[in-house]
Amino acid sequence: MPDNDTETRRIGLGMAMLAWALGLALAWYYFDRYLDHRENPNQALRTINGEEGAEVHLQRNRAGHYVLNGRINGHPVLLLVDTGATFVSVPYNPGVNMGLVPGAHSYANTANGIVETRSTIIDTLGIGPFILSGVRAQLNKGMQGREVLLGMSALEHFEMVQRNRELILRPTN
Repeated sequence: MPDNDTETRRIGLGMAMLAWALGLALAWYYFDRYLDHRENPNQALRTINGEEGAEVHLQRNRAGHYVLNGRINGHPVLLLVDTGATFVSVPYNPGVNMGLVPGAHSYANTANGIVETRSTIIDTLGIGPFILSGVRAQLNKGMQGREVLLGMSALEHFEMVQRNRELILRPTN
């Protein structure tokens, strides 16, 4: 039968290990959320109802980009505002998995060179409280990851005002 001193040490060691594990888990959770917020400061999207209707206020991330969560055909996506892109550009494989149907072949001149694309139509594109229907897009075989470029085929439906580190999107109706 173990003595009380040995049993107390074993319980103390177990409690210390549990405290360390809990501390590491909390640190991981905090830093993971911190890094997510640095990449996408618009996770809790700020929508304001003004005299001219609803508008979305986007904050720039550390890299100077406007990034926000959106939805394509009901699927969550990360949108990167790209006023230099003619169309919404979706990575090919994730796009097909979201129900986008590949259409005509074409090529696009991008910052990474010329890439093969397929035309498609996004049935519904959710940008904050706004839902766009029938948005022209491209399935881009050269894009990696799940980030979607929010090009002018969607942005043309908004008035865009940039002030300081903020981009305001108002529907043009």
